[in-house]
Amino acid sequence: MTFTKTGFLPSGATPVIGNPTNAASAVLRDNTVQLLKAGSPVGSNKAGASTWSTTSTTVNYGSSSDLWGTTWTPADLNATTFGLRFAAKNLGAGSATASLDWVSITVTYDDDTNGIGTAAVPIADAQIGTACQYNGAAAHNPCSATDHVNATNIVMSNVNDDLVMPTLDLNYWYNNARPGPKHPCTNVGNNISPLMFDTAADSSNVNMVTSNDNVIFDNSPQYDMTPADRDYDCQVVENGVLLGRLKWDHLTHILTIGGTIFFDGDVRFDDDGQLIHYQGRALIYAAGDVEFDELVCAGGQGWPGDGKTPAGTSCATNMSSWDPTKNYLTLMANGNSEYDQGGSSCSGLTEGQTCNGIHPQSGFQGVVSAQGTCLIHEKFFLSGPVVCGDIELPYESDGWPTYFSFPSLSSLVDGQKYGDLATASAFEIQPGPQSG
Repeated sequence: MTFTKTGFLPSGATPVIGNPTNAASAVLRDNTVQLLKAGSPVGSNKAGASTWSTTSTTVNYGSSSDLWGTTWTPADLNATTFGLRFAAKNLGAGSATASLDWVSITVTYDDDTNGIGTAAVPIADAQIGTACQYNGAAAHNPCSATDHVNATNIVMSNVNDDLVMPTLDLNYWYNNARPGPKHPCTNVGNNISPLMFDTAADSSNVNMVTSNDNVIFDNSPQYDMTPADRDYDCQVVENGVLLGRLKWDHLTHILTIGGTIFFDGDVRFDDDGQLIHYQGRALIYAAGDVEFDELVCAGGQGWPGDGKTPAGTSCATNMSSWDPTKNYLTLMANGNSEYDQGGSSCSGLTEGQTCNGIHPQSGFQGVVSAQGTCLIHEKFFLSGPVVCGDIELPYESDGWPTYFSFPSLSSLVDGQKYGDLATASAFEIQPGPQSG
């Protein structure tokens, strides 16, 4: 017998088939329990080995995560030719009557909206290697909206040129970053606490990043890198030389940076819509994740913070207008990073916070980097490279990120490497024999 499904699924659904049921009688056994795709049986035969009960019984086949040995698209499941083939066989010598009262098919799916751009709001350019494959659908070349790739210009290189993320030497910078776990602030009265470069629980670990990372930072404002209610100034001075600095002035909203800085945990710029001006060049490592909901601009003089003066000059009006040779911040996460607009409403924002329509304004003039996944979404503004293990750029119903060009760059700060030696103008020399 063939039973067809009624009802429809969303066009972007990711299906998982499970739980058709039956009830029957007599000395009988399943012969065929198989799903139909385009009217033909496909995948696994779920027929059971047990004989049927002589009383009315409900039997479940499959589960919410069982695809029944094949792949499915929403079109397969929405078709009138999708259904179930069910047949019984008689194990006895005499005749028997198979009675099947009802059948239901439950489809479990994800309401999947991930993709690149949308049909209404495509991105400008997509440069792709060999092919695109969306969920269980076939791979296509060239890529198109069928693969949820919506771009005005799609360029296929037809080369498997996947980039490889450079490996972070976290243990080296755990031991050598200034400031960091092994080289904390040398100046008294720095007021850096409750921010910590490492935890007391990690103190027995001398030469490595520990797994006890995420106990330092959480959603509490006291752990934010730019707290709204206090200043701090952490300096590392050795032999009279300033090697690293992390300073915050909550009145002027200026973050002063310098050198390579290491937090054995998460790093948070989490005060929704807060306008920050950073001065200096530095790389901040987070052994955990990075959470970013503020508008952090390179350079600028901040403002008096007297409650009367307008809240400084926002870089959101011209994100590409900054000089990385003077002010340059890289946020490097060992885990994942999320860059978004923070809160869903501008209500209650203070003098130091900015609004973009109905949402707190957020953006960054600097480098986004993570060994894991970088999620950049909502109305986030960005001018700078994105170097991540995976990059997610989902379209949100309330807006789309805006990407701006990156100004020309000269030398890098300590802790960064050139990827192309042919065009490098500065090098880091290690002890030992050298060549090239």
